Amino acid sequence: MPELEKLVTLCEVFQVSADYLLKPSELDQLSIKTEMLEKQQQELAMESRKRKEKQFCIWSCVGIYLTAFALLILLRNISLENDFLWNIFPGFTLPFIILAVATAAAIMVCLRHRNRHGADSRQ
Repeated sequence: MPELEKLVTLCEVFQVSADYLLKPSELDQLSIKTEMLEKQQQELAMESRKRKEKQFCIWSCVGIYLTAFALLILLRNISLENDFLWNIFPGFTLPFIILAVATAAAIMVCLRHRNRHGADSRQ
């Protein structure tokens, strides 16, 4: 902000009013609005990316757990003819192991996807 004496001199030199020198120009306002819109666009893109990551993890987990349950059903039907597996893993041990492996696989898939796409978005 110039001092009053300098402002008067500037008005005389450029032959403009003090209001013209002091009020922000349309170009400044346009650049501020452009920056705000770019920031909003970046935020929307980030939200969209996060939503897609969540959807990928959810659907991956659903697929992994459905596969695990299908494996449990298959092993249960096979074990009706042959009790070998259920003799090795009595009670709920075999289903627990399969669900634990499925959980570990789901965590690995989600973390790997997040790390891979997190590195892509930072570049």
